[in-house]
Amino acid sequence: MRLGGPVFSSYSDPEEWIAALRRAGYRAAYCPVGPDADGSTIRDYSEAAREADIVIAEVGAWSNPMSPNEEERHKALEKCKRMLALADEIGARCCVNIAGSRGEKWDGHHPDNLTDETFDMIVEIVRGIIDDVKPKRSFYTLETMPWMYPDSAESYLRLIEAIDRKRFAVHFDPVNLICSPQRYYGNG
Repeated sequence: MRLGGPVFSSYSDPEEWIAALRRAGYRAAYCPVGPDADGSTIRDYSEAAREADIVIAEVGAWSNPMSPNEEERHKALEKCKRMLALADEIGARCCVNIAGSRGEKWDGHHPDNLTDETFDMIVEIVRGIIDDVKPKRSFYTLETMPWMYPDSAESYLRLIEAIDRKRFAVHFDPVNLICSPQRYYGNG
C-alpha cells in the first residue's frame, strides 16, 4: 500500500515536488498542477512521478454539478471535465468529486439528495462528463458521503451498473461510509 497526502511546502518544479513528497514519506500524491498548466509542465511532472515511483493518485474536481443555481452548475460541470482531462493527461489514477447537492451548499445535506430522481441525475451527469472527455488512462470517481449518493457500497454498485462506463470507477474512502453507530458496529 502506498501512503500519500497533501504537500504543504511550496515547490516550483518537479524536482522540488518529488523532494517534498520524499520528505513526507509519500509514494502517492495529489496532482501537483492545476488545469491551466501547459502541456510541457504536465509532461514534466508526469515523467518525474514515473521516474520516482510516485503514483499521482487523484485530481480533485471539487464542485457541485447538481447545484440548483444554473450558472454554478454549468461552471461545476466544466470544471469536472477540465479536471478529468488533466487527470488523463498527467496519468493520475482518477479524477474525484462528490455527486453534489440539490441544496445551496455544494457538499451539504438536502432532503432531495437521496431520491430516485437525484440518483438518475447523477447517472446522466457522470455519463456526460465521461462521454465528453473520453479519458484513456484515468477514471472519473465519486467520493462517498453520508448524505448523498454514493452513501453505501450498495448504492455505489447501483451507480456503477447504471452509469455503465468503463472509465467510471470507485474512489474508496471508507471513513465517509462509517457515519452512524449502526454502520460502525455492523462492519468487520
